[in-house]
This record gives sequence, C-alpha cells and structure tokens, in this order.
Amino acid sequence: MVIPLLQGPAKKWYQSIHPYVSEEGARREGIPFDPKNVVHTWEGFRQWLVSSFREHSDRDRALRKWNDWTMKSGKINHFCDELMRLALELGYRGNFVKDKARVGITTDFRNAWALKTPLPHK
Repeated sequence: MVIPLLQGPAKKWYQSIHPYVSEEGARREGIPFDPKNVVHTWEGFRQWLVSSFREHSDRDRALRKWNDWTMKSGKINHFCDELMRLALELGYRGNFVKDKARVGITTDFRNAWALKTPLPHK
C-alpha cells in the first residue's frame, strides 16, 4: 500500500481526498461514495497525485523565472525568446507581456524605447 509512504504535503493531499477514495471515509464525511470514480484505479490515483504536485511546481518555477527575468547586455534575442516562452507557459499576453519586456530590458535599451514611444497629446 502506498498511502503509509506519503509524507508532508502529499500526506495532507491524500487526507483531503480520502473521502473520495474510501467508502468508509465518505460515510464519515456524509458525502456520496462513487465506486466508479477514476481515483479507484492505480493509474487514476497516480495521475491525480502527479498532476496535483507537478503542475504547481512547474508553474511556480516558471513564475519565479518570470519575476527574475531581465535582459543581459547584447542578449536581446535570448531575452525575447525566453520571455515569450514563459508568457505562453503562464498564459500571459498583451500589455502584461509588454510591461514585463519594458521593465526587463537594459537601461540603454529602455532609454532608446522611450525615445520612440509616442507621447500623449494634450
């Protein structure tokens, strides 16, 4: 049995889904038990466990990189490529990506961009 091997966040995760896995747990919680639930198979249980933890850590990793991502001098192509990859992975688009690009570029590049940006008319 794999349940006794779970530790830390994985153990807490299992405790939260226990009523959906165990008929006795469902009865204690007063919720209907569905014996046809996909989590009653090893493959279904494993997929649920993996998706519960992998996606969060992947997104967290991408978000940390997004927050720290800045352009290195002479590396604009690399900066833009990685910025777009992260934007797609995180589901960001539009002005959010444009603002990150503006903030993440080098000071020299930012100054050149500012000279070309149209100013509002009064």
